[in-house]
Amino acid sequence: MRPDLRSGQAAGPVMKRQRITLVQLARFGDLIQTSPLIRRIKKSFPDSHLAVVTDKRAASVAGMLDGVDEVIPLNLASIPDMLSGDLAQDFSRVKSWADGFQSLPRSDYLFLLNQGDLTSSIASLIPADKLLGPLRGSLNDTPHRLLTALLSNRSYNPFHLSEIWAAYQSDELPPEKPALRSGTTGTGFAILDEYGSLSNSNYKLFALNLGAGAAGRRPLTENLAALLRFLLENPENKVVLLGTKADLEIEAALQKLVSGEQADRIIALAGKTRIEDLPGILKRADLLISSDTGTLQLAAATDTPSLGLFFGGANPVETGCFRSGSVALVRMDTLSGGGQMTGKAMLYAGSVAQHMVENKPLEEYYDEDEATALLVARPAPVGLLYEPARFGEDSPVGKGRRWRPLLEYLLGTGLPQDYANSRTGNTDGVELGDSDGRQLTLLRKLHSQVLASGGELKPEWGEEERWLAHIIAAFPVETANWLNVETEKRREYA
Repeated sequence: MRPDLRSGQAAGPVMKRQRITLVQLARFGDLIQTSPLIRRIKKSFPDSHLAVVTDKRAASVAGMLDGVDEVIPLNLASIPDMLSGDLAQDFSRVKSWADGFQSLPRSDYLFLLNQGDLTSSIASLIPADKLLGPLRGSLNDTPHRLLTALLSNRSYNPFHLSEIWAAYQSDELPPEKPALRSGTTGTGFAILDEYGSLSNSNYKLFALNLGAGAAGRRPLTENLAALLRFLLENPENKVVLLGTKADLEIEAALQKLVSGEQADRIIALAGKTRIEDLPGILKRADLLISSDTGTLQLAAATDTPSLGLFFGGANPVETGCFRSGSVALVRMDTLSGGGQMTGKAMLYAGSVAQHMVENKPLEEYYDEDEATALLVARPAPVGLLYEPARFGEDSPVGKGRRWRPLLEYLLGTGLPQDYANSRTGNTDGVELGDSDGRQLTLLRKLHSQVLASGGELKPEWGEEERWLAHIIAAFPVETANWLNVETEKRREYA
């Protein structure tokens, strides 16, 4: 028996309580994005015991997710320390670490949500009857063998959670926004009441996140100061500053740049909160402004509107807030490694933020001269796509460029040969007599069926066809162009 996550029902009678283990070793933002899948598993197996294996540094986040019964923390930071150069000692340490997994209860299902040598090794050590996911070195059940085949080509790594979602939940896309278990907001409420009175309900509360895990995605202090002063120019605004102890110096510098009545409307919480406190603080905020960090995903889980600042290579299509209607301000050259947001761009972000809390349509507010793209997250067949706030505007990231290499790879030579051979059957169109031609013919046929059905999936399609159909439906124009070009190339070659 295997779980049927599309229908939300267990595939057969459940004789005992199922134990399900889910391996998610990514940063805490990706871990939060995992919660819709956890809820889908719980719906399929309402009496299951669900354990999450995660990095020790993200264990507190895993414990907040709705549906998690157990957290198994791994001290991933200690792994390099195991390797001292002494072969005997290294072997002993690694063996002891690996043997520790054997003490875990045996799972009925093991879901692997990451790829790579480390996560594949960990997954192989956890006792389980059935493994589902892109395990390196083997072709697993459909559609994961497509993912596994793609993993051999490092130019299309790392896979983000959206690809894994498409594999696990092909009938339930776009997935729901993240969700936390009940009772996770109380500590944050208490902290806000302690450090800053919010008795005046007329205030708009902006949460401004100061830091980021990646150094290149931390806004410059002078730019944050420009944004902060802009927000506080409106006497009806308050700003709560969020960050870790590492951000205390930035917070102090910002406070020195603001004085008088404006300073009284700052609630400085950097270093005073735990991750567990943030949901309540964000729940009370009218808007979060943050660079590319997991705090954006926490905002999605608390249903707090957010404005993400993306620069230095950060792409909202890949790591943007997983909530429909979320807004991203993106430096136009970020995919080529574009650096910091300028001070002018931060003032633009302040104007957008004010526009958002006043519930004005973003389509009416667009700065044609700014070297940034204003994008909004909208539902799409492969989850969420960040598209220009004003339809028709072009953007380097707003139309799913993150997916295009994967799409082209699948439409070219990326399908496993046994899959293409077994699914070709009686084909129509161009017959070329080689494996690439069979794949091209197969995907041309699938593309025409997707367009004819308006994106509706056919009951007779298998899991792999359904997974591919969602990707094709998300990019019908790109798919058609690619198929036409490849067909013409093969005609000329023949």
